[in-house]
Amino acid sequence: MVNLANGLGEEFGALITERFPQVAITNVAQSEPWKIPAGTEVAFVGPGPGWRNPPKDLPDHWGALKWVQAVSAGVDFFPSWLLSVPLVTCGRGLTAEPIAEYVICAMLNHEKNFLTARVRRAEDWGIPSMGTLHGRKLGLVGYGALGKAIARLAKAFGMEIVVLKRSGGETSADFTAATDIKSLVATVDHLVLAAPLTDKTRGMINADVLNHAKKGLHLINIARGAQIVIEDLYAALDASQLSGATLDVTSPEPPVPGDPIYSHPKIFLTPHCSWRGREDLQVRQDEQMLDNIRRYLATEPLNDIIDAVRGY
Repeated sequence: MVNLANGLGEEFGALITERFPQVAITNVAQSEPWKIPAGTEVAFVGPGPGWRNPPKDLPDHWGALKWVQAVSAGVDFFPSWLLSVPLVTCGRGLTAEPIAEYVICAMLNHEKNFLTARVRRAEDWGIPSMGTLHGRKLGLVGYGALGKAIARLAKAFGMEIVVLKRSGGETSADFTAATDIKSLVATVDHLVLAAPLTDKTRGMINADVLNHAKKGLHLINIARGAQIVIEDLYAALDASQLSGATLDVTSPEPPVPGDPIYSHPKIFLTPHCSWRGREDLQVRQDEQMLDNIRRYLATEPLNDIIDAVRGY
C-alpha cells in the first residue's frame, strides 16, 4: 500500500482512489499543505495560498517522502526544502498552447495597434500606421515546451526566431542561437521571457541589459515578474529605448495599489491570465498526474522530473 498525501482537494483524491485502490489517500489541509501524516510516501501539492508562509525548516515526515508531484509547471513559489525530496515532478507544458496564443496576440496588438485604429466616428476615418510580424525577429529566453509552442506559431507568421537557452548555442533549422542576453536584446524586435525563475534569471532584465536593447524593442513577460527590475524597465520605456511592454506577471502579484505599472502609457498589463483558454485544462492536469501515479506504481520512469540543481 502506497500512502499519498493529497493537497489538491478531495475531488482529485476521489479520482486517485477510483483509479488506484492500492493507494491510501490522506487529504491534507490546503491552509497548511506541508502537514502530512507519518508514513507518507508520496505528496501532491498545488501553488495555493497555504505556501505563502511555509516553515523554514523541513517539516515532520518530509524526510521520508520518495516523490512529490506539483500540479504547476514552475516550482519557484515552493520552499527550497521541497526539492530535497528524491523525486519531484511538475505539470510541465499543460498551458503552453494558450500562452503561446497570448504572445502572438500581444505582438499583433503591438504591431497593428487595433485599439487606436478602431473608427467610432466619421471624423476618425483615416489610414492608420500599422506594422507586421512578417520578417520581424522574435527573441525567446527559454526554449522548453512553452518556448517551442511560441516559436511554432511565430514561424507561421514569417518571423525569424532567435533563442537563448541555458544549454548553450547549438544550431537548429528552427532558430538561431543567441550566446547571451545582451546580444539577444540588441537584435530582436520582440523579446519574450519564457524561462523559469532561478537565481540566474532573477533580475536578468535590468538597466545594463536594457541599455543594449534594439531601439523600439517590445518586451513580453509570461514567465515570472521577478525576472525584470521594474524600475529599470520604467526608465527604458520613458527614454523610448523600448517601445512597449506586455506584462502578464508582476512582482509582487498583484502590484500594490498606486503602483505606476497600472497607469504607465507604454505598459499593457494583464492579470496573470495568459494560461487561460483550454476548457479541458483540468482534465489534462488530472490525467497527467494520474499517469505519473501509474508509472510510479509500475516502477516506470516518471514524466516531467524537476532537476533539483537547476530548479526546473
